[in-house]
Amino acid sequence: MFFRHAIYYVICFGIYIFTAIINHLSVAYIKLLRPKDWAKNLFLFIPLFFSGNFFNWDLYPRLLMGFFAFCCVASSIYIINDYRDIEDDKKHPKKAKRPLASGAVSKTNAVLICILLLLMGFGIAYFIRDKFLLSWVYILF
Repeated sequence: MFFRHAIYYVICFGIYIFTAIINHLSVAYIKLLRPKDWAKNLFLFIPLFFSGNFFNWDLYPRLLMGFFAFCCVASSIYIINDYRDIEDDKKHPKKAKRPLASGAVSKTNAVLICILLLLMGFGIAYFIRDKFLLSWVYILF
């Protein structure tokens, strides 16, 4: 029970931080998350269609939480990729405009956001169902 409460507080803190970032800081932090690439996570909705449950609205809360969890983890991986490729991105004409390569977002802030996104993504996955989280752990390790 303590573990679930701890995850709940991490998720709430993460939402608070993201709200502060969006309200206080520039668009660079939003670009760092690459929300345009979240469209790939819409593939989570395909099984509902093919199972004939597309209009079963009871399934949508968990599905939307799963979508958000995938978005958090995907964004953290994008941040890791950008962090690792900073020097190469600075030399590229288009990639030099990315938030980390251009210096619009500091490395420290990027690492903190990445950790927070991972905690939120895995925390949400655990809330959905422990097997959902375990499948991610199995895939990652």
